[in-house]
Amino acid sequence: MPKRQAVAEFLLGFFAFPVCALFGVMEAVLFHWTHAKAMLCVAFFALFPLAGAIKTRQKSLIAGQITGLIATILFYLAVKPS
Repeated sequence: MPKRQAVAEFLLGFFAFPVCALFGVMEAVLFHWTHAKAMLCVAFFALFPLAGAIKTRQKSLIAGQITGLIATILFYLAVKPS
């Protein structure tokens, strides 16, 4: 695989995870779901692309999504009200 394609897949995965998580949060807020339902909704929308990448065995995309997952969790912990 050419290096440019690998970098493009990594960046796609990196940005796909937070966007999918944000989409899940927006839907949970829209329907006024409780905390447990909201977390399940976010998990579904965020992990669905990761499952697709694992099924197609795109290593760069998987690496990008896992990095996006870690960045999203760290950002959430940093801005979470105490």
